[in-house]
Amino acid sequence: MRYQQLIFLFLFFMIKSSALSQNDVNYEFSLNEYADFLRKALSNPLIVFVTQRQLMTYHDSTKIVISIRHDIDADMDNALRMARLEHNFGVHATYYVLSTAGYYCGEHKDFSHQQSVLSKIKQLQALGHEVGWHNNVLTLQVVYGIDPLAYMHRELAWLRSNGIKIDGTAAHGSRWCSKYGYLNYYMWKDCGRRLYNKNYPNFDYVVKSPGDTVWLAKAWLKDFGFKYEAYCLDYNKYYSDCCKYYDPLKKIDLDKLKPGDRITILMHPCHWHWDRAMRLVKLFPNPISLTRGLFHCEFNFKVTSRIQLFITDLNGRLLFCKIYSPAENIAVPFNFEQRGIYYVYVETVVNGKMLKTGNCLLVY
Repeated sequence: MRYQQLIFLFLFFMIKSSALSQNDVNYEFSLNEYADFLRKALSNPLIVFVTQRQLMTYHDSTKIVISIRHDIDADMDNALRMARLEHNFGVHATYYVLSTAGYYCGEHKDFSHQQSVLSKIKQLQALGHEVGWHNNVLTLQVVYGIDPLAYMHRELAWLRSNGIKIDGTAAHGSRWCSKYGYLNYYMWKDCGRRLYNKNYPNFDYVVKSPGDTVWLAKAWLKDFGFKYEAYCLDYNKYYSDCCKYYDPLKKIDLDKLKPGDRITILMHPCHWHWDRAMRLVKLFPNPISLTRGLFHCEFNFKVTSRIQLFITDLNGRLLFCKIYSPAENIAVPFNFEQRGIYYVYVETVVNGKMLKTGNCLLVY
């Protein structure tokens, strides 16, 4: 009996650890939380949101300045979801496009662009956000033997010739940087030396193997039409979700910020998703989004009791309320005419216990 119990516990924790590796909150942050953060910040008249481009020149010691930066490492579609969310709040952020990511270059072995990415980048810009260059060209030089300067000139020319305004760059932290001990902003004569990190000691060259030394390319920001490198901007507080373990919004106490504070928040869109209804019951599709019109929802658990459904706006104003029977089709006769963010709440009984849960509804 003791042996069977040990086997059971072993299998339980193996399954639990496997589930956590995919769904643990430390690996997947909440867009619902982000919406709450934006709403609370915007309620403070002292807080001003600016893009990274605007952060260069915006100086007001009577304001709390927040600049949100998104490095699009892997998921352009989720970047667009965040961009729409911010747009609905009237907040503009900066999205750095990574040219070595699959969404940008596809299967191209020379990492050249695929035409299909352009429409999505244009959508980011059309929503009022700044588009920047997520710089990974030293990795192309060190690992793949590609001329980094020629490559960057070519890709930037293509983006700009198609109406994408790019003034800034932000270095990408490739896994190859750790292996070979360099950082992508070491290429900049303007600020590379100032940003030197002893944990990445290879500022001028990388020795890949005996007899194989790569001298890192160097250039001025202005050579590529850049006005700034994001890590050289003027801010006194910096919060990041790097390594997927740290939720930056949980570290920011908006009530303790003071006039004169200049804050940069780095959020990778691939880590941020709409909540999964307490992560126990997947109540609605993830994310909840629809074009303007009627809303229909389904449940993935057996409903044995009546369901009370509420819809409110961001200020908590009740817009819709109805009680449904267990066998009734949950079609909500509420016509969403306005783009925006709504909250959908449900109260019902599941397995004899009252369940109160909800999610954001993004209408675009």
